[in-house]
Amino acid sequence: MRTWRLTLLGLLAAATAAFAATREGETVDRSVLNDGRTTGNIYTLAGAGETEPLPRSYEIAPPLVPHDVSKMTIRRGTNACLDCHLEGGEVNPGHVATRVPPSHFTNGYTGETRKVAVTGMRFQCLQCHVPQTRTGK
Repeated sequence: MRTWRLTLLGLLAAATAAFAATREGETVDRSVLNDGRTTGNIYTLAGAGETEPLPRSYEIAPPLVPHDVSKMTIRRGTNACLDCHLEGGEVNPGHVATRVPPSHFTNGYTGETRKVAVTGMRFQCLQCHVPQTRTGK
């Protein structure tokens, strides 16, 4: 019983620390890992063009998403990411969205190349491109 209470207190302390570390316009990932630790990742709620992307962690890493994606719809036939990124249009004055690279129009298995639509295996952007975070530590 005592161990259970200590574990609960530890989780509450970690969650409180993460919330205290947030700034205006941010939200905390409240995920609990299998071993009971919380993730403590802090996500931005900023819109597109309001923040700067972080550098890639290695040379061929997919770029991180520097804006809020919580309300963006990606499902069969609809992909909100492509509204801005397909052509790389201007999102805010002086800020142009990163254009989808040519590799996303070629099927890596069949070699088929499309001209106006990304291939099926590249349609779910958030499989590779994850929102950038900072830790609450």
